[in-house]
Amino acid sequence: MRKKIKVFDSTGKEVVDEKIRKATLAAMRKVKKPRIQEMETYSRQCRKQNIIDAKDKPYIVGIKWNLGMHLTNDICGKLATQDSYGMGRGVYPKEKYPDIPHDNCHCWDSYVFDNEYFKNNPPSEELIQQVKKDAKYPEFQKWAEEWLKRIKE
Repeated sequence: MRKKIKVFDSTGKEVVDEKIRKATLAAMRKVKKPRIQEMETYSRQCRKQNIIDAKDKPYIVGIKWNLGMHLTNDICGKLATQDSYGMGRGVYPKEKYPDIPHDNCHCWDSYVFDNEYFKNNPPSEELIQQVKKDAKYPEFQKWAEEWLKRIKE
């Protein structure tokens, strides 16, 4: 629905510009709010699922809080830089990974792997062959081959 703005010759340009700005912001708020709520729900669901997935995996020892588009002096900066558990800056045990501290958080999580686990439990030959023949991701293939060499040493 468009809101008509009456413009008279006696009205200054600044007043008209201000009315247009206010009407535009009001319209944007109506459109943005559902999208932001949708993204917040999606972001929280993804994080929760990442934590659930990590709990089942013995080779994941922690989850790292990676700083998004934030200043380092807010709560996210603290979560990304503190070493409360002796696992490294921003790394938390799977069971103690913090929840999203505020709306519209752009930080992300990543897994911290236990390399000793893979030395003691090498991947199956089937998995190795699957990685070697997957030509869709050559960068991953190269990385996987290097990684397999390292864990076999």
